[in-house]
Parts: sequence; structure tokens; C-alpha cells
Amino acid sequence: MPYVMHHGVNLHYRIEGSGPSLLLVHGHTNSVEGWYEGGFVDGLQPHYRLIMPDLPGHGQSGKPHGVEYYSRDRLVGGLLAVLDAAGAERAMYWGYSMGAMLGFATALMAPERITAWILGGMHPYGDPSGRPNGRVAPLRQGMAAYLAWIEASGQAAMTPERRARMLATDAEALADAAEGTEGYRNQTEALARLTRPTLLYCGTADGLFEGAQRAASAVAGAQFVPLAGLNHGQASGRGDLVLPHVLPFLAEATTQTMKA
Repeated sequence: MPYVMHHGVNLHYRIEGSGPSLLLVHGHTNSVEGWYEGGFVDGLQPHYRLIMPDLPGHGQSGKPHGVEYYSRDRLVGGLLAVLDAAGAERAMYWGYSMGAMLGFATALMAPERITAWILGGMHPYGDPSGRPNGRVAPLRQGMAAYLAWIEASGQAAMTPERRARMLATDAEALADAAEGTEGYRNQTEALARLTRPTLLYCGTADGLFEGAQRAASAVAGAQFVPLAGLNHGQASGRGDLVLPHVLPFLAEATTQTMKA
């Protein structure tokens, strides 16, 4: 399995398929495995070369303790290091939740590396209430406490396999990763930098839905896909509902890139 070292953290990634490069970036507490479980890899790999990193603190990547390891600069830098290691000068970008937050960040920090954006379950407006990330406190109490919290909130539809993986992971690293998002939750300036093909999607039962819809309307030419009745966790794993919208978008984006 390939790894690349970035700022002292070993980053694991996988490559599947062939064709134009597509960087897939998972959400907080998920991993590369989520792209397989949701049917995304099966649907995409016949057409695209999928580059799928585990973010620091997640999956098979290193799990350092300390919020400084999870800053926007380090995380985006790690994604670019993975692209470099995979030999991809440019790629299309697909991120969900925290992965979408980092997608907005790439528009600010490395737009020349990205030829199209797919951003799911997120917006760049931050929390107007100013509340801190609600995941941090239960994660500081350990993974069992966190799972009890998230299951009680009804935010996630979790497979037994993912639940087992989460119980085996490092809650302190995930808490640091969640706390690190406070430094890049508000990235409204990224909207003006999304000048290449962009698609946003979100479940209509997700508390982030209105913000995601608003963000799509602020990006010239962006597409927006509402997923009826789905909450944040449910939408993350529904490749059967998302791919019918994403595949034609990617095909058109690829054509535009080839003509450019």
C-alpha cells in the first residue's frame, strides 16, 4: 500500500482505476473505506483514476496528537503531496463534509491543481452562532462515548464494519482533527475562486442544507443536487443516489479540461 511522508505524518492512499485523475477526500471519522462501502469506487473506477488518501488521524494514516497537525495548511499540503506521489499534476476533486471543507481550501491555496470540484454535505460559511465543533467534547471522552453521542443524535447511518473501525481508532487524534476545523470553517472567499466546473450536493434533512444551497447559488455555473430526506451521515454513503448526477458532471468537466 502506498504512503507518502508530509510534515512528519505518514499518509496512506490508494489508487484504483484508470483515466483522468480524481482525488477523493473523505469526511471526519471516515476513511478510504467509505468510498468502497458507498459504491463510489465501483461506479467511478471504470472511467477515472481514483486517488484516495486517508486524512491524518484517520484510516491507515498517521495519527499525531496536537491540533497543529490538523491545520488547513498542513492538510491541504498533505493532499498535494499525495497528488505528487501519485504522479498527478492536476486532478478533479471530490470531497464530502470535512473533505469538502478542504475542497474549498484548495480553491484558495492551490486552484491551479484542481480542474473541477464536487463538494458534498458542506458550505463555507461557518457557524453563525459561534459554537465550537460539537464533536470535540464527546471525542475527548473516547470512541465509545462519541459513538453513543452520534447515534443518539441520529446524524449517522453506520454500517457494522464502519462502527468496528471507529471503535478501533484514536479518539484523541480525531478530536484534534475536529478542533482543527475551527481554523477553516469560514471560507466564504473560496466561492469566488471556484472558477472551474463545480457541483455541490447535500441531503435535505442535513442542517447544512440551506448553506450548501446558498453556496451553490453564489458560484457562477455551479450545479446543486438536493438529496431528498437524507441527513448528513446518510448522504455520505449513497453512491446509488449521487453517482447518477456526478458521472455526467465529471464527463462534461473532463471534456472542458481537454479543450482548455
